[in-house]
Amino acid sequence: MLSGAEKNRLSFLGCFIWALTALFFLYEFFLRVFVGTIADELSHTLLLGAERLSLIGAAYFWTYGLMQLPVGLLVDRFSLRALLTGASFICALGVFLFAYFPNFPDLLIGRLLMGLGSSFGFICLLKVSLNWFSHKHFGFLSGLSQLVGAAGPVLAGAPLVSLLNRTHDNWQTVMLIVAFFGLIISVLIGIFVRSKPKEVSTQIIYLETKSSLTNALFDLFKNRQSWMIVLYSIFVNTSLAFLGIVWGTTYLEARQITQSKASFICSLIWVGYALGSPILGIVSDRIKRRKSILVFSSFCGIFAGIMLLCSSDHLDWLYMIAFFVFGIASSGQSLSFAVIAEHVKPKTEASAFGLNNASIFISTSLLIPLFGWMIEIAEPDKILAYQQHDFTTSLILVLFFYFMAFILSAFFIKETFCRQQLGPTVLTPNMTSVVER
Repeated sequence: MLSGAEKNRLSFLGCFIWALTALFFLYEFFLRVFVGTIADELSHTLLLGAERLSLIGAAYFWTYGLMQLPVGLLVDRFSLRALLTGASFICALGVFLFAYFPNFPDLLIGRLLMGLGSSFGFICLLKVSLNWFSHKHFGFLSGLSQLVGAAGPVLAGAPLVSLLNRTHDNWQTVMLIVAFFGLIISVLIGIFVRSKPKEVSTQIIYLETKSSLTNALFDLFKNRQSWMIVLYSIFVNTSLAFLGIVWGTTYLEARQITQSKASFICSLIWVGYALGSPILGIVSDRIKRRKSILVFSSFCGIFAGIMLLCSSDHLDWLYMIAFFVFGIASSGQSLSFAVIAEHVKPKTEASAFGLNNASIFISTSLLIPLFGWMIEIAEPDKILAYQQHDFTTSLILVLFFYFMAFILSAFFIKETFCRQQLGPTVLTPNMTSVVER
């Protein structure tokens, strides 16, 4: 095991390996959303209706969501280089199948393969952060990972449209270029990525006996703190599920905002999320506190929710502030990965990441239709335009979730002081205990 000083000496190689892994994470985020950009081309070329287009878009998430916990278990036990090389190759294979065989069954299989390979991206990136850097930087690196991932949807927007225009709307050619880029990432990862630095330290480590897969899962599932953190992550993510993904623009239009301006204001929730994730992480690392940042994040959600619920004026600046603050509130989920890593044993860190990420993903897939159902009940006549009061019940639910996140972070989640709570005892030759991994 390496000390913090030894990890700092290896920081250049660690940064390069982290950057390669982050590049794959950006790539898989791009694959997650690109279908929406080429939906018209797919529809016109293959004569696909809305239902089949939706299935093609959703297929990615089926394998991605189902694989989160298994991926965590695999990352805890096998080489990161082998897993990342295989995962990036599977993504490229899925894109190639998507481009080269333009029929509905093969498009569906291609999307399933993309989701399968992509399911390794975020968890492997977090594991690289833990293995190659001192733990004191993990909060920042976790947030920076989210910032890098947020660039994926940006590239899948205007840049992808520009590339489509250059190829005269030939989406198959564009997808072959994307597949080739994925193969390059796979080769680079296979050549350069290493799971962890060489063990050059003279420290004495009292190793724990290797446990079975069943025991590792049992250790994780019986950890009360891990479930508190999972619930917190679910609660602070609700504004993204409600306003960021589906209903944000529609809600603002119901408050007399034009569509173009509403879409801009809605994008501020992602700006707040992208900026808040690394900023909250680095502040937490610097002050060596986790609870206070988690509490602050949940309070931001309460503040933004009250702003929207209590305001009767149609003020653009108020909506801009509220949506941006909601993004900062949601970025608390990024720090939750650092907190959960500090509350579980090192041998189950990646499994804990998988559990947390799967919970966020599954809760989002359930909350989106729940919010839609609540809005539909408020406005049963679908012919009429949505009104402001149609969203009141959903906003109250979002506010309630942030209040629950505040309770959890303030009274139930324990402070870690940015240190591993259940790690093995590490002793130097003079028998002085070392507490930082």
